[in-house]
Order: sequence, then structure tokens, then C-alpha cells
Amino acid sequence: MLKDVVAVQPLPDQELGTVSWPTDADFDSDVLYRQGHGWADSGARHREQGEVMARPDGAMHRARKTGATKRPTWSDVKANLAMMDRIGLMALIRDLYDLDALNRRALHARFAPNSATVDHYRRLVRAAVFPDPLSQRPIQLRAATAAVREYARATRDVAGTIDLMLEFVEAGTEQAADLGYGDDAYFTALEHKVKGILRLLNDVPESERRTLTERIARLGAYEDAIGWGYGDFLADVAAKVAAREDRSSRLRTRRSRQRDGRFG
Repeated sequence: MLKDVVAVQPLPDQELGTVSWPTDADFDSDVLYRQGHGWADSGARHREQGEVMARPDGAMHRARKTGATKRPTWSDVKANLAMMDRIGLMALIRDLYDLDALNRRALHARFAPNSATVDHYRRLVRAAVFPDPLSQRPIQLRAATAAVREYARATRDVAGTIDLMLEFVEAGTEQAADLGYGDDAYFTALEHKVKGILRLLNDVPESERRTLTERIARLGAYEDAIGWGYGDFLADVAAKVAAREDRSSRLRTRRSRQRDGRFG
């Protein structure tokens, strides 16, 4: 199994460092609409329901007439979307929703978020990072990273994104400690996530940050359980996070006393 991880290199996650939410360029790909779709069938269904659906026939006709062969971009899609009416857009979104499970997850996360949404993504991340050892499923760090990025783009929820990144690190760390699993590339990927979490913490409200820092601090308990320098890395991070939280706590206490003295 170790040879599978050697090939896994940490992705250049744009969710790390500053929070980088989707731009038009992020969707110049097959992310939301990964397969061809039958507009004729879709249009017939909506016509039967008495709905008027704007169709991209004009765009397709122009492309055939001009012999355009360049790869379509988001700008091309956006220009045609701008010509559609509300009913047409709703019908298109419904088609995308029905087309693919990834689309449904993203739309649920953006427009109907609840605790079950984060729980679902946690399960996706954990299953990819630390699959059941008896299942013969491969470890897929890239798939776990993709799930985290998908949630971040769909929800713009920084605290939830950090939660999923922590799930990634906790699952990977447990696997290394319990099964003796890992190599340099594997632990580099975990460290990459930890550093990203630390950079994002300042963007989280204090009330939510405390719970997240406690989870980071607990990782320090693996100091003597994992080699490759990763255990020492976790211990160092845990100590720094605990010290920062202690300073923040003292500062909060001092400010509270000052307010009490001013208004008491």
C-alpha cells in the first residue's frame, strides 16, 4: 500500500492561506456539468409542463456556422446564460441537479445547509484518508482534498472547511499511529493540511475557534507514537496553539475586568 501513497503529492490547495473562494476560472472545466446532456429531451419535458425554457440552440447554430473549434470557457457559458429567462435557468439547474451526485452535494451545501451536510462531507473525507483496512479500498488523499475544496466553494463556510481539514489530519494521524502507515509524501500531505488550518484560524469567530484549537492541541498526544518527524511536528504545533490560546484567554479576562471596573 505504501507505494500508492508515494505517488500522492499534496495539491496546491487554494483554500489554504487566505480563503480563496471560486472565481469564474474555477468553473472553466467539467466541475458542475461533467457530461453532455440532451437538451431536446429536457425541453420536451418542460414544454409538456407548460413552461418556456430558453435553449442554447442559437449558440450551437452559431458555432456550427462559424466552425468554431476552440475549447469553450466560462465566458462563453456566461454569455448564453445571460440570455436565459428565470424559468430556463431553473430548468437548467434542475437538469444539473439530476445529472450528477457531485452537483447535488454542491447545491445542497450551498442552498440547504445543515449539520447533516458537514457530517456527510466528514464521512467522505475520512473514508478517503482512512478506509477500512479490511475493505481493500485505496487511500485517496486527493479525493479527500477535493471533498474539502468542494465544500469550501459551495458554502464559503470557513469554520466548516477547517473542520473538514481537521478530519483529514485526524484520520491520517490515527491511521499512522494505529497501523504504522505512512512515508515522507504521506506525512508531508498531513503537515500541509495542518499549516493550512493554522493560517485559516484567524478567519474564524472566537467562539468557534476555541473548539477547533482544542482539537489541534489533542494531536500533540501522538508525539511518541509516530516517526518521520511528524509526531514531533504535531507536538510543536499543539504547544504553540495552546500558548496562543492561553494568551488570548488572559487578554479576554483582562478586557472583561476593565469593562467591569469602568461600568461597575
